[in-house]
Amino acid sequence: MPATTEKRRVSSWRRSAAGLGLCVALVLAATTYEAEVVAQITASVWDGIYTEEQAKRGRRAFQRDCTECHGEDLRGGEAAPGLMGREFIGFWSDTSVGELFQLTRETMPEESPGGLSDKTYADILAYMLQANEFPAGDSELEPAVERLLRIGISREP
Repeated sequence: MPATTEKRRVSSWRRSAAGLGLCVALVLAATTYEAEVVAQITASVWDGIYTEEQAKRGRRAFQRDCTECHGEDLRGGEAAPGLMGREFIGFWSDTSVGELFQLTRETMPEESPGGLSDKTYADILAYMLQANEFPAGDSELEPAVERLLRIGISREP
């Protein structure tokens, strides 16, 4: 076998092994991160994590930016899922408010993902929490991802 063919084969094998190693490292890192986030949950949506006033602002923002796809009643439509009810809570249970916040911020509104202020996203989230009958409290939901990642979503208190 010519030396150049052998060098290519070894080089190809090294690239494949390096790529596989990188994939394994990324999977391990993601799993570790998820476990760390779950371990750091220190609050719950049942703890009154938003205010009534914030939910009112969120409702106005939702009506302006979200109803076209998600419907005025938050039940969804042909192209968008519902944002309240059993299916919504079932899907988001055992995750965090931070994960919901990040997904919303990164993907909504559809025509302009990330186009709203973080405060507006937090207000809309407060409205969604209110619509799902999670209790209001004395402090507003802050748009700080590291804090929101510590607030768990669960079906029951």
